[in-house]
Amino acid sequence: MNRLKFYNPSVSLLRLLCALLSIFIFSFASLAQVAENEPNNDFATADAINTGTIKTGNTTNSPNDPDYFSTVLPSDGAVKIYVQGTNTGGANGYLYLYGYDSRQGNGQILAKYVSNNSNVTPGQTIYDTITLFGRAAEAFYLRLEAAGSFSYTVRYEMANT
Repeated sequence: MNRLKFYNPSVSLLRLLCALLSIFIFSFASLAQVAENEPNNDFATADAINTGTIKTGNTTNSPNDPDYFSTVLPSDGAVKIYVQGTNTGGANGYLYLYGYDSRQGNGQILAKYVSNNSNVTPGQTIYDTITLFGRAAEAFYLRLEAAGSFSYTVRYEMANT
């Protein structure tokens, strides 16, 4: 006896949603999360960061605890920097992001409060996306520092322009 197969739109929709969810999960799982390597408190000891790598770390208001990251841009174009920070201290504070070109200290090209917020309450999480334009094969540095104590993630990608 042959059974007739009928098209069931709810089953097809469920399969499509499962496929999309799998793609979504895989795309985020493919971004490697890597803890910062201490010491990375100056240009000479900057921790390497590559496109698609999420760096995690902690920084405090100690003058000896900024975190530096370095990379060489893989192509010309827009550089999108993604930062997430959580105030892990007991008082209001801020997370500050600097960007430098290959001239290091003399080549500051970015300085801003993450999420434009200089008064982050304890336990509050802030997010920011910053877009800059860079040249391939140019050294690029990021520096994160805080007033208070913050845990953070930072990553960058080259955006299509």
